[in-house]
Amino acid sequence: MRLPLICVFLAGCAGSVGDEPLEDAPQALSSDCSSTRAVVCHDSPYDCSYAAQACDPVPRALDRPSRTPDFPLAGSGHAVEDSLGNVLGHTTGASVHLNWGQRRALHGTAKVLAWAAATDAGAVTGWINVSAIAHDLSWMPSASPRDPGGAVSTWRLVTADDAPYRDEKGDSLKVVADCGSGMNATDYLTRNGHDNLIFNLPGFADPPLGSGTIDVYPVAAGLHFARAEAQASLGRPLFDCSSGTPRASGKELRFLYGAMDVAPDRHGWIAEPDLAPGD
Repeated sequence: MRLPLICVFLAGCAGSVGDEPLEDAPQALSSDCSSTRAVVCHDSPYDCSYAAQACDPVPRALDRPSRTPDFPLAGSGHAVEDSLGNVLGHTTGASVHLNWGQRRALHGTAKVLAWAAATDAGAVTGWINVSAIAHDLSWMPSASPRDPGGAVSTWRLVTADDAPYRDEKGDSLKVVADCGSGMNATDYLTRNGHDNLIFNLPGFADPPLGSGTIDVYPVAAGLHFARAEAQASLGRPLFDCSSGTPRASGKELRFLYGAMDVAPDRHGWIAEPDLAPGD
């Protein structure tokens, strides 16, 4: 039997507390969960698409039993934590969306990354216990960007100034030439005291990469970022929608590649305004 195609809008941006769905670009999906997508890289061998199954609405995962992105929870009130284990909120909904391939252990407990989960503190992106998910997750691998090796330079997390990334009306510039909801440059900057590491970069097509969050770190913790010098910074062009029509702003949002100086040293991209050089 021929399997139908479905089309969804990818929710692509990074975020923590106060997240809401953000479309990066439309992508046709297959209902085939046995075929793995071809991995495509844009501008860097470290800025690549996900090796997910064709049915997964990357950067989100597909719950296999329900065939939707909604993973039912076993009970309620589950803690959602940042990447240091600080509680961001407790779930109030019946299900969560999960970022594909994002697994890690915190304080000896297996976690997966819930995106924009409804909690008593608002919509929160962070880590939730695998045991909180009612359905089996053994099919989902752990996916992390690669370590390029070589020299690193030390940067520290800071609170980003988002003013340069807003238009004359105070609205965020866009990472794609589209004035629809979401797709905001400011979503990659400090939000509610947290900076995010992302798997890949926004604003690409054929395929859109999704720019899914892989870690959420509190600025107040004073953490450092080991920038991989082997990878040059990459800039993404920004678009101004103050007139109602997207136009090139002449600005870009630059990202650096590397890893935080805390275990498990997961590599990823972070917006340069979220960082300052040195100790």
